[in-house]
Amino acid sequence: MGRELSAVQAMEGISGRESAHFDVASVGMVLLVIFGLVVSASLGVEALYERAARRERARKDSVITPASTASLRAQQRELLRSYEWIDEKAGIVGLPIERAMDIVAAGQGLPQKRDSK
Repeated sequence: MGRELSAVQAMEGISGRESAHFDVASVGMVLLVIFGLVVSASLGVEALYERAARRERARKDSVITPASTASLRAQQRELLRSYEWIDEKAGIVGLPIERAMDIVAAGQGLPQKRDSK
């Protein structure tokens, strides 16, 4: 009950059995391609990481510096301590914060909007 080969298989030299030999060059080439893909992928990931790290460092470097923070706070303190016209035509004035708190604490309440008739 052996296995019989067809006429086509016999002519093409196919024995019907798997060969115990393999092409070392082909296997080596496949392994080389896989190795190249792995190396390329890892280099690509490293490049993306470095690019993201450079952007993050640049973002952190552009954050407000202590000198600019001090300047900003000085400007804000000046605004809180000074009078200014908000809308001169409407008669709206900005008061120093201390003066506004004194007015509210004295029971005079918050200023009401005037009716312009």
